[in-house]
Amino acid sequence: MIIRKLLFLILVIVSTTYYTLSAESSYPENYDSTIENQKDTKKIIERNLIQNDISKTKSLWKITKESIFSNKLNTLSSNIYFDPELSKDHQENYYDLIFTSDKPLTFAQQRLIEVTVQQLSGSIKKDLLKINSLEILVPKDKVDSFYQILQDIAQDDDLQEFYLSPLLEYRLAESTPYKNISALTSLNDTYQSLQWYLDTIDLPEAWRKSSGSKNIIIAIVDTGIDQDHPEFQGRIDPNSYNFYHDNNNITDYHGHGTHVAGILSAESNNSIGITGVANVTLLIEKAYHIDDTTGDTILANSIIHATDNGAIIISNSWSGDNYSLVIHNAIKYANDRGVITVFAAGNNNTNQLFYPAALSETLAVGATDSSDTKASYSNYGSYINLTAPGSSIYSTLPGNSYGYKSGTSMSTPIVAGVLGLMFSYYDTELTAELLYQSLDKIADDKGTTGRDDTYGWGRINANKALTLINRPFTADWNYTLGNGATVIEEQAFFSWEYADPDIEQEHYSTLSLTYNAGNDQIIYINTTDTNYNFFSYGLENRSDYIFRLEIYDGENQVILTSPALTIKNPPQRPQVTWSSPHHFGQTFQSKEELSVSFNIIEFNNESFSYKLYLTNNHTTYLINQDNEIYHTSILLTWNTSFYPNGGFNYELLVDNGYYLTKSTFNYFILNNTHAPQIKISLIPYYPTTMTNTTWTKGLINVTITDYDTDNVTLQIQVRINTGDWETLYIAEIQDLYIQHSLVSYILDESNIQDYSYLEVLVIASDTVFMTHYLYRINLIRPKEPELTIIRPSNQTVFDSSFLIQWKVTDPDSNSFNTSISFKKDGKLKSEILLESTELTKNNTQAEYYVDIDLSKYTTGIYDFIITIADGYYTKSVTILNITIQKNDNTGVITLTLTNLFTQATSNDTSKNSPAFEVLTVLLLIIIVSTRKTVKDRKH
Repeated sequence: MIIRKLLFLILVIVSTTYYTLSAESSYPENYDSTIENQKDTKKIIERNLIQNDISKTKSLWKITKESIFSNKLNTLSSNIYFDPELSKDHQENYYDLIFTSDKPLTFAQQRLIEVTVQQLSGSIKKDLLKINSLEILVPKDKVDSFYQILQDIAQDDDLQEFYLSPLLEYRLAESTPYKNISALTSLNDTYQSLQWYLDTIDLPEAWRKSSGSKNIIIAIVDTGIDQDHPEFQGRIDPNSYNFYHDNNNITDYHGHGTHVAGILSAESNNSIGITGVANVTLLIEKAYHIDDTTGDTILANSIIHATDNGAIIISNSWSGDNYSLVIHNAIKYANDRGVITVFAAGNNNTNQLFYPAALSETLAVGATDSSDTKASYSNYGSYINLTAPGSSIYSTLPGNSYGYKSGTSMSTPIVAGVLGLMFSYYDTELTAELLYQSLDKIADDKGTTGRDDTYGWGRINANKALTLINRPFTADWNYTLGNGATVIEEQAFFSWEYADPDIEQEHYSTLSLTYNAGNDQIIYINTTDTNYNFFSYGLENRSDYIFRLEIYDGENQVILTSPALTIKNPPQRPQVTWSSPHHFGQTFQSKEELSVSFNIIEFNNESFSYKLYLTNNHTTYLINQDNEIYHTSILLTWNTSFYPNGGFNYELLVDNGYYLTKSTFNYFILNNTHAPQIKISLIPYYPTTMTNTTWTKGLINVTITDYDTDNVTLQIQVRINTGDWETLYIAEIQDLYIQHSLVSYILDESNIQDYSYLEVLVIASDTVFMTHYLYRINLIRPKEPELTIIRPSNQTVFDSSFLIQWKVTDPDSNSFNTSISFKKDGKLKSEILLESTELTKNNTQAEYYVDIDLSKYTTGIYDFIITIADGYYTKSVTILNITIQKNDNTGVITLTLTNLFTQATSNDTSKNSPAFEVLTVLLLIIIVSTRKTVKDRKH
């Protein structure tokens, strides 16, 4: 008994309900015709049917302790749907029942149900577990026993409710049979003229905004579709399914489904046939076959499948007058996932409730005729949401045909198609909740003002539907600048474009310029043009300009801003005016100074630089230059003696950062004597790694040039800091044109401290001119290298051979030489045991070693000496003194260690000539030239 109760505690059986187009319903009093109250009214009806007064629902029973269940079924024999696919034995001897629980079934519960049904010689026909239902075949002679067991289980359980119902019948909502038009080999768009309803619902205007999107999936639960019809090519979703036969064959053998599909989404502008309301993808859920009726489990499965396969709208052109819990649960399943279910109200011209249209989760559609009034057959009542044309609707039929049909079946796909246009147009901006709250805004009010039971909120208007949401338009722009992406030079070209769903709106464009965080200057206003050529003349040169484009359509505004841009208004090319000289064609034969003056006009009052050249046969000689100057009148005096003879022009180059202006002026001839010209370089005594050159000891390389090949006297002097000049070199050079002289120098260290400087003065004079050349460099004292003896040490055991090892450390990281030699009996031997040159680069240490084999040495006193030199300092250290006594007869060697030095310090260092290392070159003073007749001229 316990096992049996546990088994049936989880069982719920819900009967299959039969739907017709004329379901009865009672209406609540004091009905308020607002949208929210309408939805509340639907919920009251639903609650009355399912919770408070279950007896009003003829075909749904909550399992309680009641009378014989078979008596209930017998009263509904005319409304029960008999599956034509079942065998005759099953149709005569079995009940097709629906079992439903108000809570999800666990896997264990499902298994218990299967076992129980098998024990009763029944079977599970369909699985609807997503909505907690199962379709079950139970033998008629065992149904009362089965129900009594369920009664016991239901009475023992307070947490779960179970329902039984028979499989009910639902009928297509078609009012009249279609009038067929035979197939034509050539179709054209003239059939569109037969679609009278297109203008009625203002579709052409709506299509100017959107004709739909293939990304929108609308499911049609109907008789299938003619997949070969030319109006549906590329429009059918591959996930379409046949739940009537439980296979993939969605072929329409009836005609109703193809007609509905054509209304909703026949291809437009294809030069054939008709045009559908929306260009969308169709998910076909075949729930009917050749008859007008089907069962509610088939329909429920179709709705669930459509929801799971991406449908956003489900069009249902069928109805019934019986409430089906399994269909209701399927609609809730869709509604919970944001899917809108559109249902035909039915064609019985009654205010009786028809299902599922009467449910609060659905959108119920009534029909109007070509006079835009309620169709004579259309149901009406409190549950009607909208109406749409439904009479004499011309659409597609199987076999490449077209024809007319009438009914709320035809109104339903029109509304579903308009909703498809809305979702195509608004995308995620539109939700099911917003749609239900806005039904009055997407329809033309008909009948009584506001909502009424005849038209609901009115007849659908597609154009209004696509103006429901004040949808902002989008805009973009680009601008071409004169110099790269951030600098405007003289002008910039702006252009913009916008995409506004409301193509009839006029757009006002304002282009303004902002700088210094808020100083606005409107530079352009126009209502039609989408481009502007901007000129920056007269604006201050700044780098914080921001362009702002505002586009306004009367309701919405788009603002575009640029990054910070720079306006650099260059002047017109700098103008050069020559004031003097006026010696065109003249020849200058004596050594003299010439004057030249010119004016430079810089319009933007910014700094500029110039260079003044002499040009002669493609050779240029720089006379003078200056940078970052602002004055524009310039007077220069230059000495002709420094330039070769020949014909010359003045050439002036002016650069203001924008333009390079060149001006040539005044040809003249030079034919005179010249002053000697000096160039100097110094060659260091020893290269270092700290700097490129050492100047305190080395060679001075002087180059003298005299275009006149005169005799030239050359004098070279040096001094440290402001001390006395020391003359290093005086020579008379005959017939000089060009001469290179090398002079060595060694400075006295006594007056030199760190950060002293050395000056080199070169004086060259001929019979007329004296030229001075002064050169200055800084000096810094180098650090002494250090020598460390590693082996031998006090622990070394001396025999006939031993190892000498030492380390050299140079803080300046200079290159250095190191060697080891020896003296015998006080006399230096020429033999060098080791000599090495090591460049330490970035390191400051290096180690060396040498093996000493005393068996090669004769009797005597030996001193071993290590020497290091880095170019500035030289260290020579005696590290070992050994007395060797060798027996010539026996060859035995006796060693006596006289002295052992393990470290060498600065006291062991003998300094070479004073040496300093260069740190930086600071100053170069070039050429002071004077005539010898000026005796008091100082250099």
